[in-house]
Amino acid sequence: MFKPEALTTAQGVDYEPDEFACFSAAMAFVLHKADRAPEFWEPLAVDTITGRQAGQPTVHTNKGYFFLLEQGLALTDVFQEDDSFDEEAYQAQGQAYLDEYYGQKTTEEGLATIHTLEDIEESSATKQLFAPFQETGQYTEKAQTPTLQDILELTNTGLVIAQQDNTQGDAHTVVVIDHGFFPDSDQEYVRYFDNAGGFSGIAPFRAEPLEEFSFIPEDGIVGIKIEK
Repeated sequence: MFKPEALTTAQGVDYEPDEFACFSAAMAFVLHKADRAPEFWEPLAVDTITGRQAGQPTVHTNKGYFFLLEQGLALTDVFQEDDSFDEEAYQAQGQAYLDEYYGQKTTEEGLATIHTLEDIEESSATKQLFAPFQETGQYTEKAQTPTLQDILELTNTGLVIAQQDNTQGDAHTVVVIDHGFFPDSDQEYVRYFDNAGGFSGIAPFRAEPLEEFSFIPEDGIVGIKIEK
């Protein structure tokens, strides 16, 4: 478990430069906790790595994870392949199939089209770069639907990137830090970093009873091994 003094964020950093910066903020927090260079502790610096545009969600999360691998961090990717995606239809119909498959996810007012042909091709190309790290054991894939128990086990050796539903029904990225028991109680909690709320220079951490912590299993989780 983190020592209390370790539960800090980079001083003075605005972790919510806009409402879609959650993934960049999560990456910035991970890089801060992993003692990487201060120039990476700003979410906007992570935007430079992923190519995220201000006011838009992060499309190329794989670029963020690839950067963590380049920084020497070991990742465990737990996800279940989506068997409902028709690869043959995608190859034949292209963007038309993506629009049908993702529905409102690609057309919802206020959001950019986040599943274009170019996006998928670029994301796939980045993922192929993971292969050398997989061969050395620095990057591990587990093809299974992640559970809360998976999250708890991964926090024993590091941090965990997970997705939650926000009030708009979109995926919101958080970083699970640790778990334990509330003082003088047998109720277990999970503690996590959440950039939402306009924090600046103040540790944006939340602790919830274990049974109340929710995440989106279909979106997978990524464990990042760091010293605690």
